[in-house]
Amino acid sequence: MRVLYVLHQFFPKYHSGTEQFVLALARAGRARGDDVRVLALDPDFRDRAPVGVRELSWEGVPTTILSFDKDMANWTLRDYDAPDLAEPFARVLDAFEPEVVHVFHLRFFGVDRLLDLRARGLPFVVHVMDFWFVCPNFLLLHRDGRNCDGPPDQGFGCVACMTPELMERFERDGQVAAVRARAHEVPQHRGGDEELARGTTYRLTALRRGLALAAKVYAPSRIVAERLVANGHELGSVVHLPYGVDRSRFQAARARQAAAPSIGFLGTFAPHKGVDVLIEGFCQLEDEDLVLSLHGRFGDDPVFDQRLQGLASGDARIRFAGPFGREELGHVLEGLDIVVVPSRWRENTPFVCLEARIAGLRLLVADLPGMTEAVPAGRGRSFRAGDPQSLARELRILVDEVRSHGPRLEPDESIASIEDQYEFLRRDYAQLVGGRERS
Repeated sequence: MRVLYVLHQFFPKYHSGTEQFVLALARAGRARGDDVRVLALDPDFRDRAPVGVRELSWEGVPTTILSFDKDMANWTLRDYDAPDLAEPFARVLDAFEPEVVHVFHLRFFGVDRLLDLRARGLPFVVHVMDFWFVCPNFLLLHRDGRNCDGPPDQGFGCVACMTPELMERFERDGQVAAVRARAHEVPQHRGGDEELARGTTYRLTALRRGLALAAKVYAPSRIVAERLVANGHELGSVVHLPYGVDRSRFQAARARQAAAPSIGFLGTFAPHKGVDVLIEGFCQLEDEDLVLSLHGRFGDDPVFDQRLQGLASGDARIRFAGPFGREELGHVLEGLDIVVVPSRWRENTPFVCLEARIAGLRLLVADLPGMTEAVPAGRGRSFRAGDPQSLARELRILVDEVRSHGPRLEPDESIASIEDQYEFLRRDYAQLVGGRERS
């Protein structure tokens, strides 16, 4: 079977959870004997080159990387509508002739790629990896950090959130009412404040229409499916499909010898990830035997980096352990007893929660959907999101559990392997391909 995986970014430059998941699925598919390939973008805005094509093989997976023109007249529209990529996308489809296409993310790729697939009669499915199909910043967070339930004021409320300087100009010039009245006209790829506003307000309409064309929509968490439906997506084809995990990245962590309880964070140093909340909460624990290891990369947000370093300054128990390679996950987990996921947004099932459960580690997560549903009873606790005092209270309880009952729980065998997940998806692929052949 020939299967094309499509997403907004991929290795070697990009290696977050989505890219890791797609790579693992593609490798499983190729090991199964299918011709699975990846098509991705290079969204590096430092590269101002127009459309170009780079072919490579990453861990045995044939991969095509498209660069695209970063000079955008209307960037709010170009986030989800990309007519400039229609031709290079068509060339890839013509050359590979996939039988089915599996889409994982379309940021900058354009929801119009789904229209291209429908026009060709190519069956396709969509994995919803975050809130991008609902929210322009894909996090469902207001600028002040509050969680958002979806585009307010029929999307016009997103203008102030995404482009506050734009709304300030409308308010200053007394144009708010006039702009709102024209806000849902179809935006164009040209400059101007009103076109930028329309690019934001028209977004949900365009994404609803595109997603409705998918044969199936896979939602890894219930909160993602819930928010899609609540915001008008017609998801009769939605499938709640919790992530499978690539167990080749690690073995279940070996039993630790008696040692100082070790607490870890594995992820991105960014405000929405709540690393500052973790540091503040940890510093309230006076237990000198504890260790906090923060695994992540500095450099994405220098101001926030300085805040983290300032919060941790003077506490010798805290170490910034840096990022780690894909093959090092098992070693990192072996050195931990508790993993903390302190995010301020409703995560779409953090992979680290699943990996920690397989390794037998306890979890402490913020009490937001997407995280709490990833922690079954007996596997950890939750704290009030954004509250260092609450985090500290719950962390004390887990530390006491580690000391009294031992550092390891039984490995959680209920989580699907990546191979089992591919087999599930392959059955759907085969059904779609068969239906196409019969039609």
